[in-house]
Amino acid sequence: MDNIEYPSWMEINARNLRNNYLILNELAQNREYKIIGVVKSNAYGHGVEAIKVLAECGLSSFAVGSVQEGVKLRKSGIKGEVIVLEGIMPEELEALFFYKLTPVVSSCEELDLLRENSEKLPLSFYLFIDTGMGRMGFLPLELEAEPFKERFFGLLPQLKGVMTHFACAETDPEYTRAQLHLFIETCHKMERIYGQPLKRYCANSAAFLTLPEARLDGARIGIALFGVSPTTDYSQVEELGLKPVMNIRTRVTHLKELPPGYRVSYGATFTTWRTTKVAIAHIGYYWGLPRNLSNKLEVILKGKRVPVLGTITMEQVVIDVTEVEGVQKGDVVTVMGEDGGEMVRPEELAERSATIPHEILCNFGKIECRKVI
Repeated sequence: MDNIEYPSWMEINARNLRNNYLILNELAQNREYKIIGVVKSNAYGHGVEAIKVLAECGLSSFAVGSVQEGVKLRKSGIKGEVIVLEGIMPEELEALFFYKLTPVVSSCEELDLLRENSEKLPLSFYLFIDTGMGRMGFLPLELEAEPFKERFFGLLPQLKGVMTHFACAETDPEYTRAQLHLFIETCHKMERIYGQPLKRYCANSAAFLTLPEARLDGARIGIALFGVSPTTDYSQVEELGLKPVMNIRTRVTHLKELPPGYRVSYGATFTTWRTTKVAIAHIGYYWGLPRNLSNKLEVILKGKRVPVLGTITMEQVVIDVTEVEGVQKGDVVTVMGEDGGEMVRPEELAERSATIPHEILCNFGKIECRKVI
């Protein structure tokens, strides 16, 4: 009884994930180059099984959003560097030290935390500079002020590198270059003040792919590792040979035939125009399928694309299977991924639902990964 599985599941394509890592590593063209795998938000929904595959490939530096995520990785057996990107709280210091996590520091308050506990809980760290994102990090002028210098000098031996983050590398190359130039200029000033070279990390997936001069000493690569574009235009990742890793499958749970003129699902937003064979599949917005894809979504059944009819509900969708021969209860439906030469990409779902691919992937993160293929 305990081995009953949900009728919707995720598959992680380990071969595609290895392929993506090797391609991105080759693009770096530098053996000393550091790729930091951004695996925050449950690895963009892909889960710890995908992170284990990356570790097996040789990736040795991972970035998470919180201390809690870092602890989860350590308990899952992940070795190497685990960087906590999004700030630290005083009560988290012991966990940072015990689990050998590396914080990214964005304020004088955080510097004080490290300094005041440096004897009992010595921690290496990265420094974050805000060059135009308006979120985490020190403003460049703050780094030249005495309050910062007083705190920072004593911690300099523990510094592993300096980071910034681009606000719109996907859409605005001019603004991104301005951020890059400010970052490089700020790093040069710090090097003159403190008398030592700094490791510089600023490129995200979009900048790594489109702005080679932003690669510097390393990059924090997230969505590209998973074979998905940062935008709904996937032509560049496809040309590079990067391949999506996540497949979302479900099953047909019910079959019936509807007469012409029959209304379908909540709100009666679709009306059949012919005798229509429909299949009910067990997936909906609870599982991460955006409700605003209602009447816009196609899924794959037996290697054919077929439309979803009417409003997507909490745990069910209605699929038109009139043109598909031999559909039976229990047949596999591919909501995202590849089947029989057809593919539904995350970028397609993002474009049809007016969002970004990152959100599509993260939304599906609540679905259990049942297979690594």
